[in-house]
Amino acid sequence: MGQRGHEIASHTVNHKPQPIRANPDFETQESKQRIEKWMGTEIPSFCYPFYGTIALLKGAAIRAGYRQARTGAVNSYYTPQSSLDWFALDCRQISKNENVSRWIQPGCWHILTFHGIGGVQDGWEPITRDEFAGQMTELAKHRDSGAVEVVTFKDGAARLRQPE
Repeated sequence: MGQRGHEIASHTVNHKPQPIRANPDFETQESKQRIEKWMGTEIPSFCYPFYGTIALLKGAAIRAGYRQARTGAVNSYYTPQSSLDWFALDCRQISKNENVSRWIQPGCWHILTFHGIGGVQDGWEPITRDEFAGQMTELAKHRDSGAVEVVTFKDGAARLRQPE
């Protein structure tokens, strides 16, 4: 997936509240190190488990060496003029029966998160493979028309960091 342009990010080692509370530095650092070793590349992005763990993990994510981290689900849109906390970037978790056209706001950067694709065994609140395929087909039509550009979280963050 990484070789095809998808970003692989980190999400803690255990993904369980008790170990996260007990040792947030281990959860963020070890997750980053393991994935980097497996992938053979830097893992610059982190996503807070359960979205609500930002207060506990933000400092640990910074100390682990991530460049940015995302939380959710306020569904924020960002502009190049936005004042950003790179360790509290909001994302929109994509759910069933979403209208892709509603994701698009001209001149804005918006972070989409799919928390599972398939059946109930495939993640938290997954959407079906058919629904994902339909959403991606619709998003590709918007991309091909020039209405949106689709980039990874890592690449979008790098662009927003560049001075104009």
